[in-house]
Amino acid sequence: MELAAILDGVDRLKAMTLPRGMPPTVWRTYVADARYLAHHGMAAAALGKGWTALDLFGISTDEQWQCLAAWIGGRRDEHGRACLLLTEIRGDRSLPYAVHVRDGRHSWHYRQPAPADAVLPWTM
Repeated sequence: MELAAILDGVDRLKAMTLPRGMPPTVWRTYVADARYLAHHGMAAAALGKGWTALDLFGISTDEQWQCLAAWIGGRRDEHGRACLLLTEIRGDRSLPYAVHVRDGRHSWHYRQPAPADAVLPWTM
């Protein structure tokens, strides 16, 4: 999926109705964090490091899985930053991940395969 389509989809989130079963505060936080990723260059950088749109913005009924926008959870540092994208080299593999800038020593997010029911919310 190209970046322009992702940006358009993220912008449509503000006007969408709350997905069934999602608490309003969780949805508002998710939308704010999705917009942060999209409009502060994080989505473009992540796509360039091998992340997918589902990795960044997907939603699922599987509560054990989180996309990056959900994982951020509204946390920002004093400069308004939410996360940094990093890459770890393990043998012959590169593993992209994110860390919270506010508490990076304690919280990081590795991409996980999306569950079968994961979708981009603007396609629902």
